[in-house]
Amino acid sequence: MASFSMPFSYTIFMYGKWLLHPAFCPVVLSIHVFSVFVSIYTLIAIGIDRYYAIVRPLDRRNWLKYFPRITILVIWMSGFGLCLTTYFNSEAVQFEFNNATHYDCRETWDEDDGRIYTIIMFVITFVFPVAVLIFVYSRIQIFQMTIWLFPDILKFKTRAKYYTYVVSYLTLHWISMFHSTVNPIMYSFLSDNFRTDLKSVFRKLFRQKRLLMRFGPNSGSKSSQTSQKTLYTNVSIKSWTSVATWRWVANDDNCGICRNAFDGCCTDCKMPGDDCPLVWGQCSHCFHIHCIMKWLNSQHVHQLCPMCRQEWKFKE
Repeated sequence: MASFSMPFSYTIFMYGKWLLHPAFCPVVLSIHVFSVFVSIYTLIAIGIDRYYAIVRPLDRRNWLKYFPRITILVIWMSGFGLCLTTYFNSEAVQFEFNNATHYDCRETWDEDDGRIYTIIMFVITFVFPVAVLIFVYSRIQIFQMTIWLFPDILKFKTRAKYYTYVVSYLTLHWISMFHSTVNPIMYSFLSDNFRTDLKSVFRKLFRQKRLLMRFGPNSGSKSSQTSQKTLYTNVSIKSWTSVATWRWVANDDNCGICRNAFDGCCTDCKMPGDDCPLVWGQCSHCFHIHCIMKWLNSQHVHQLCPMCRQEWKFKE
């Protein structure tokens, strides 16, 4: 991914166009899909291997010597088949901008087929891997915690002995710690000294609260009101000067087309402000109005957002 996917994705994001020959577009997109698929399912294979090695070590002896080779072969063949689907449904689409010809590398699915492909890829590369990894590593963690809490569990050969040990351990542990719950009740009902000390503590707390409410800074006494008036009347305002700044509230600091700051203006304007306002699309991307109008006028077939390639519609 670092060699064949990230450099091309970065250049497309920065320049908004495909910089290489159009023939390389489907190759790069298919390699991207292949590398993502192989990386994800290699992690799944590692997790399954760890699960059997830790939780069920005796069940993996027969197929241990065949598992790595078969797994790697299946993962790479499946990734190759998936990347072929992307290869035959990708191309560099030509468009005109500023009297120059550019290319946009993207997948060319129909609306219905693209939706189905997106759902399938979401399930294959996210839902299923996350579910498998959560199951595998949670079972490993539960097994390790069980061994840590019950270190003698591996000595038992039958399930009946195991459950008898667990129930006995938890029962005795609960009985030994139950005195922490019973002690406060016993002290409060059976000890006169404990009740006397507890009452004195509460009396002191309530006495301090009453004194604070009676003589505190928010009380209604004349002395406190006089001191507050004296404090406030000693301050007088002679003059003041207001200073204000303005700026556009947008999702980004720079226009994605001309790369100038939103607080400034586009390349066709001289002064920022109302003469060079910002406009938003329904995709939440923002541009100078003159920049986006130039861009839309250059799109003869489909008027797309230059950032996300969705259909451009002005946000009302």
